[in-house]
Amino acid sequence: MGKTMQFKSTYIARLFKDKNKEVTMEEKSRAAMVMYNYEIALYKALLLQCEREYDLLINVKLYQELVIPHFTLKHGQYAAVAVIRSGANKLLKKVWEAFISKRDKIILREHAKVVQNQRKFDTQLKTAQLSAGQQIDLRIDDKFSGLDAAVRGIIKDTVKNQSIKKE
Repeated sequence: MGKTMQFKSTYIARLFKDKNKEVTMEEKSRAAMVMYNYEIALYKALLLQCEREYDLLINVKLYQELVIPHFTLKHGQYAAVAVIRSGANKLLKKVWEAFISKRDKIILREHAKVVQNQRKFDTQLKTAQLSAGQQIDLRIDDKFSGLDAAVRGIIKDTVKNQSIKKE
């Protein structure tokens, strides 16, 4: 409303206030549903791709790598199916272990970031709670903390040892 009108009027603002809220909430709801449907579509596409790769792995690759080289006709089809299923279960277990370990690493990294931010905020809060004089002293100490070593280095480089009197 503020972009379409060139003057401010409390009467006009009161008149359109409820209508603007209604339109805004309706649009927010519609946008949220579109985003939700988009996320569901992404999830289903990823799930379809994972299922396709898993079926290909179980039905083709494991059969070609395990059954064909190691089985003969005397073993029978039940043994081949049992080996394929056990290989699939073992593979699925390894995938889940990798997923869980990766998830745990991500969770720990995010927790470390939160803890670091809390510590940083705590130090800023402690500094802010100090008096103005103490804050100035801390700033001066921080600025000139390395000055002593720098001055000694400059004196050592420029002044000869014989010219300094020792008392």
